[in-house]
Amino acid sequence: MKKYLFYITTLFYVLLSEVALAETETSVHPVIQDEPVQIQTVAQPVVPSIDTSNEVPNTTEVTLPATGSDTLQSNTLPAEEAIVIDESTPDALSTKQYTDSEPTIVETVEAIAIEVIPEPVKPFQPSTGNQKILIPEYIIYEAARPDLTITYPNPHTEQSPWFLVGARTQSMKHFDAWGRLIKEYPVSTAKKGVGEIEHSYQTPRGHHKICEKIGDGLAPRTIISRRQPTEWFYTEELHKEYPKKDWILTRILWLCGQEEGKNKGYNAQGKVVDSYRRYIYIHGAGDHAPFGVAPSSLGCVRMNSEDVIDVFSKAPIGTDVVIDETR
Repeated sequence: MKKYLFYITTLFYVLLSEVALAETETSVHPVIQDEPVQIQTVAQPVVPSIDTSNEVPNTTEVTLPATGSDTLQSNTLPAEEAIVIDESTPDALSTKQYTDSEPTIVETVEAIAIEVIPEPVKPFQPSTGNQKILIPEYIIYEAARPDLTITYPNPHTEQSPWFLVGARTQSMKHFDAWGRLIKEYPVSTAKKGVGEIEHSYQTPRGHHKICEKIGDGLAPRTIISRRQPTEWFYTEELHKEYPKKDWILTRILWLCGQEEGKNKGYNAQGKVVDSYRRYIYIHGAGDHAPFGVAPSSLGCVRMNSEDVIDVFSKAPIGTDVVIDETR
């Protein structure tokens, strides 16, 4: 009897165990009920033992590049500490936070000095030693420099030779087609100065051209009367006999004014100002005339016989002649 009771008790406990197990399995969430559980094991790295008895504490070394004239030397900073600097200070431009993992490159910007140049107060003035040349509609400053070749191109006809008569300097300059000075001659203009009105006995100003040439081939000092060569010659004795005579010798270059109302035709008052009608010449004169020194003529431009022959050979009809009272 006891034997059967033992078996029944054992069976009862087995049944209770299965019921408890069934209740536990049904309490798991249906989503993960059948999901297998995987467990991964991470191997721990082997850390070698290092002797740090003689080692310097852990530091991070950052080298900054040189910028401009400044050279930033290496800074050694603690590995786990950050340097905090007020950005409003000047040092904030050259220093930032440094860490172990990422070095920071800092560039110093230098201030740029800006110089303000004031505008000139006074107008341009030529330097000392310069000379002012006045040609109609042109003002040229002649620099006193021997290493420069200064040219004076024809102001009226491009690339053409021309002559400039200076009433102030009592000279006549010959320029080539490039405006380079070929030769300068001493002359003598009107004793009464410059002017254009008929019977004023003054030398007309402005732009002229040579419109007629008289006396080609004549001997030096040949006397020309009323634009006709004569058989007589100028001598000092003849001049002493007729001291007031305005001798016209050797060659004549007859001038025609080119500026209407100034040295051509009539002026605004209806008076004759025509250089051609006034018989204004470049002509030879006796040796008594003060060439290059003082005015002495009755309106014409006087030259010595040798010079007027030279000019006659170099100045074809149509050559420009400018008479300037400021030169």
